[in-house]
Amino acid sequence: MSAQPYFSERIALMIERDDPLALIRWRQQLRHALERQNVKHVHSLIQLLKQEAVVKKYGKRGMAHVRMAEGALQSTGGNAREARQKWQQADQLFKQTFDYEGHVLLLLSLGGHYDEHQQYAQAIETYQYARQLCLQHDLRHSLANVQTNLASLYQTQGNWEEAVELLQQSLNIFLSLNDIFSAGVTLGTMGELLIDVGAYEEAIECYETSFDIFKEANHVGSQISVLNNLGRIYELQERPLIAIEQFSKALQLANETENIRRQATALDNLGGAYRSAEQYEQALVAHEQGLALYKQLGDQHGCTISLHHLGQLYLAQGAFTKSFASISEALALKRQIGDERGLMLASLTMTKLQIKMERWDGAILFATESAALAQSLSLDEQFADAQLLLGLINQQLKRPQIAQAHWEQAMEIVKDHPAEARIKQAIQQLTQENGTSPTT
Repeated sequence: MSAQPYFSERIALMIERDDPLALIRWRQQLRHALERQNVKHVHSLIQLLKQEAVVKKYGKRGMAHVRMAEGALQSTGGNAREARQKWQQADQLFKQTFDYEGHVLLLLSLGGHYDEHQQYAQAIETYQYARQLCLQHDLRHSLANVQTNLASLYQTQGNWEEAVELLQQSLNIFLSLNDIFSAGVTLGTMGELLIDVGAYEEAIECYETSFDIFKEANHVGSQISVLNNLGRIYELQERPLIAIEQFSKALQLANETENIRRQATALDNLGGAYRSAEQYEQALVAHEQGLALYKQLGDQHGCTISLHHLGQLYLAQGAFTKSFASISEALALKRQIGDERGLMLASLTMTKLQIKMERWDGAILFATESAALAQSLSLDEQFADAQLLLGLINQQLKRPQIAQAHWEQAMEIVKDHPAEARIKQAIQQLTQENGTSPTT
């Protein structure tokens, strides 16, 4: 018997016996099912609470859980409006029934939805509200979950000190409650933060510890995520062969579980590592296979990522016409789905392509767009990259004063930022190559 029907039947028996822990177990199973993207299990949990006898037993409280799960399903399917409607209904029902733990779980789902759609202010507000509920009602485990999610958002916005403090608090709570699996998740989030600040060896240590935890728990999806993150670190360290090894392990696990989405992600990551190693034929095969899987899933966001990476591969090979076609398709799709961060990154790549083709008007257009998007999203490093490119463009157009102004702006925005040394080195190299005075 698979775990899914076993747990559903066990919860049904708990409900029948009026076990006060029944809904708590139901919520745990919902969270695990959503983490594993197990839509079938979510449906079975919904149907369990929709049974007539269960509806009579739990009333509004049970229906709040149903609406919460239905909203999560709608969000997973990309139906943002329907998801928000379901969650609004659940929010009112949780408030009416004073079910604080259920309400916090709902707020976690809603905050994650806002985060995914880059509505960061709403996400932070939602998580902070959830945190207050946890503190008021001494919900320690829920508090740790909320703080881990909030820390991820602070990390996105460059608030590293606040993020580290929240993560350390969450890790301590999970360890005190002997929740080793959640401690592993938190270690993975800390790894993400350490990557952002350039502490790669410390990040590797966090991920390797979390991988051991997930392997012991037989949580394959989390193992795959860790391997992908380890591969990303080795790419950042310019160790592409080790990155290829990590991404290949992730792909092997994804193939064993026949999870198409994870296969697509691993393939796309593998293609990037092959490109870094200048193994262009293998890179092309991996990217094309990943793109085909994303198309099979109908995943437009995934398609834009693969198309962007194909454009980067063609750019590295000097195949400018193919690069232009791939990046243009990626940009069009990103505009269509409203992926501002992805649009900003693809615009940076298009800027580099336009520079290679000496299309200066186009280069200025795309660099200016990427700078504006990076600034609106509070992505300082990417804003500096755009200013760096604008300086290079104006340098090529014999406008040294304008170039200098862009470089000074780049240095100002990354002052005391982990990217400061990289940006400064790039500017010094450009100015030395062309005999101009480097910015300070």
